[in-house]
Amino acid sequence: MGDIEFNLKLLQIGKARKLTIKGINFQLDPTNRIVALIGESGLGKTTIYKSLFSTYINLWKRESSIEFECSHKIKGTEYSHSLIESGKTKPNFGFATQVPYFFNYKSVEENLFYPLRWLKGIDNTEDFRNKYLAKFNLTDLKGMVMDHLSGGQRQMVNIARVFLSNPDLVIIDESLSNIDETKAKEYIDLIKTNYPETFIFLTSHREADINFCKAIKINLVKKQDESGKNYITMS
Repeated sequence: MGDIEFNLKLLQIGKARKLTIKGINFQLDPTNRIVALIGESGLGKTTIYKSLFSTYINLWKRESSIEFECSHKIKGTEYSHSLIESGKTKPNFGFATQVPYFFNYKSVEENLFYPLRWLKGIDNTEDFRNKYLAKFNLTDLKGMVMDHLSGGQRQMVNIARVFLSNPDLVIIDESLSNIDETKAKEYIDLIKTNYPETFIFLTSHREADINFCKAIKINLVKKQDESGKNYITMS
């Protein structure tokens, strides 16, 4: 199944050092597949995970200036800052964002399976769809229009959607926080059972999410270097 070695050496965004993150490193293996970043708002929890994607790196480069250095290894594949920035290495990652995009006038089924338009080699039969909906306990919501769902139900669809490609790694960014704790635990248990080789990166402000996930907990803190400049690192 492989391991994960995450090593974000430096990410500095903005000429005035608006945000500087350094020294974020951890390891996961098949017995410890979930990690959670904890910290107050503005410490860069989501930014740390976004740095895995060339889309965000190049967006930050266009909007500002960045310094970026990393040396990750995910299931035997190395991801250096130059490889990520170039976009030449296309990782099979899923990203359940805190504020997901949906077609609110379309049904749960239509929104959930919309990515199948561009995902290659994924079954798109009615039988597959029905089994997938059942796998995530979404059968009863199948025909409902997204605009009629609660915030928690929308996040359940959001999380289920990122697993369509059977990803090596899924990032769940505060998505559990809008779900009732019992439902959130149920969802994590479903994921761990149905995707035993998938690693999960979490951010959450709710301690219960971390506890029932049995996640490795990493606290982010703000420190100062010798010159008095602030940066974000691990406590």
